[in-house]
Amino acid sequence: MIEHRSRAARFVLFNSLAIKILFCCALCLASCTRTSGKAVDSSSPRPISVRVLPVEQKQIRRNVESVGSLFPLDEVTVSSEVEGRVEQVVVDVGDHVSAGQTIVKVVPTELQLTLDQQRASLQQARARLGLSDKGEDFKDASGAAEVKKAAADLADAKQKYLRAKTLLEQGLLPKQSFDEAD
Repeated sequence: MIEHRSRAARFVLFNSLAIKILFCCALCLASCTRTSGKAVDSSSPRPISVRVLPVEQKQIRRNVESVGSLFPLDEVTVSSEVEGRVEQVVVDVGDHVSAGQTIVKVVPTELQLTLDQQRASLQQARARLGLSDKGEDFKDASGAAEVKKAAADLADAKQKYLRAKTLLEQGLLPKQSFDEAD
């Protein structure tokens, strides 16, 4: 019985294969028919005339519009060494700049006023030290007015201390008053 089933299966397989081969041969034979190229159908459109030019090499410019974001490879933070209002911007966004190149010009009025104020402070300090405006250097501290005043204050304090000490030794000044004066 097992043999019978395998014979039936072989028979079905062989028949289906034979039918497929016959169908493929029929398709091949049907596609190989000869037709004459001279027969023109009356309903076909008329041929279109064309103009032919020789081949030339030309450059074609192509513009592409796109939306996106660009990110630089390097970023540099630019800052000013001084504060002030900007008078003129020398470079534009995207320009190539080198180190030390002027990028903006600042209004010098505020800087000039600050410079004048600092010079006046310098002259006052030189006057307190007894130096002339000609720029002579400070050599001897004993000649300065502030030093002379400090020396006089020291001498006065020493004299008051010696007087209080003498009065304490004579018993004319209580010890508490001497400690407060010290």
